[in-house]
Amino acid sequence: MEDINAQVLSGFNINPKSITKSKLLYILKTSTGTKQLRLNPSPAKRICFAHNVKENLLTNGFGFTDRFIPSVQNRPYYQLGNNTYTMTPFIEGHESDFSDAECIKKSICRIAQMHKDSAIIKNFNETPPISENLINYCEKKIKRFKALKKQTQNKSSYTDFDIIFIKNFDFFLNEAEKSVNLLKESSYDKLYKKAIENNSIAHHGLMEETILHSKTGVYIMGFEGCTVDIPLMDLADIIKRYIRKHNENYAGANELISEYCKINPLSKEEIDVLYAYLVFPDKFINTIIEFYSKKRSFTPNSTVNRLTKTIGQKIHYKNYIEDIKKL
Repeated sequence: MEDINAQVLSGFNINPKSITKSKLLYILKTSTGTKQLRLNPSPAKRICFAHNVKENLLTNGFGFTDRFIPSVQNRPYYQLGNNTYTMTPFIEGHESDFSDAECIKKSICRIAQMHKDSAIIKNFNETPPISENLINYCEKKIKRFKALKKQTQNKSSYTDFDIIFIKNFDFFLNEAEKSVNLLKESSYDKLYKKAIENNSIAHHGLMEETILHSKTGVYIMGFEGCTVDIPLMDLADIIKRYIRKHNENYAGANELISEYCKINPLSKEEIDVLYAYLVFPDKFINTIIEFYSKKRSFTPNSTVNRLTKTIGQKIHYKNYIEDIKKL
């Protein structure tokens, strides 16, 4: 029971036959099957909401998620001091590979099914978290982005990072403002209000490690960041991640969207909103804001590499999403 407080195991009324540490979690072999236990950094309210969403999905027939195993406290977690632990069944498989076209297509089909089945959810046990209006969110980012440009230009000397930022500022500002204008011209506000009225769910945490490919199917995990929002925001996030993995069109944007629509069709209004959001250069802007917010006295190589990679892909990215206009 290395590194595990025996009280935590008692908290889930479990007596494992063996314990194996794997990254940030523990694999427990028990008489009722293999479980995984982890210290969960999410607030208890978010875990409860994630639990509520997953239970509703399972009730609606979506069997491809990992439900929380209740603790003796009759909660989807066990609280010990300031630490919160969650336990789920262990599902053997591999993380999604966002550089592989077939893998990403299978992931997108499962995400589409999750969205379709979550549309049946109408009531929650608690007040659901609601995502901020995307137009307001993007406008705040642009305002901060501009302020940082002004702040950087007023410096007496520039670092290499400053120079990269200033040289590329105009391109990414133009894309950001184009995105906001497109969102304002689209049906985004109507779809956003409808999502709130219908308690529509967006996962908002879909990445390689939260999409698991196993022998029994593709599983969606990590619901702690989910909110009431327009579901297609998840599809946009997946496409953005996929584009960043390569500089060639292994699978075009239309191809990925078509895979989604086979399961959960999108209207023309929704595709217009999807395109508008994809235009927004959040990777570049977020990297800039994150760097200057930390007031570093040095520039980490990882940050420079991330920024350089984003800049190197800017034309490829722009060309890649243009295909969506043909849908």
